[in-house]
Amino acid sequence: VDSPLSSSSASSDVYKRQEGYIPRTDPQPRPDSAVCDTPGGCERWNFDATPPVRDFVDYYMPPFKAAVQRARARSIMCSYNAAFGQPTCSSHELNGGLVREEWGFEGFFVSDCTALELMQNVKWDNCQPPYPSQGGSCTPDPFPGGHNYTFSVGATVHAALVQGGIDYNCGPLYKTN
Repeated sequence: VDSPLSSSSASSDVYKRQEGYIPRTDPQPRPDSAVCDTPGGCERWNFDATPPVRDFVDYYMPPFKAAVQRARARSIMCSYNAAFGQPTCSSHELNGGLVREEWGFEGFFVSDCTALELMQNVKWDNCQPPYPSQGGSCTPDPFPGGHNYTFSVGATVHAALVQGGIDYNCGPLYKTN
């Protein structure tokens, strides 16, 4: 069941951040499902959140829903991690179905920096202009420990733009290709 304090804090926080003020919020106790059990160790870029559906719906989603509906958030950043086996930046079910269609979000989605590249286990951070999209050339650096979800630049861009509905990429992927 939603804690009214969690939803109020989330919507107040989003509203005030959009107005330039960052308030202090108190953390809520986490349910038992909030544990990391990722093979090879948990890092923010490879964690796969798979809480029981009831925890997901009753505990994790209400503050986000309040931020979207009450505070009218204008942007949402998808994260490095996965949820239910799929990188969050490629999830139409979460980004398009739940947030845009069910909750009525009208803003834009932006990726966390390099979150898209980690779908393919690479990083484009060391590429310099001119980028491949500008006639230059660059090969991404391997980054073991990502999601191993896509296997080409085209598949990664498709997963983010088409599946996930990600409008902007904080990292270099969109400008490099």
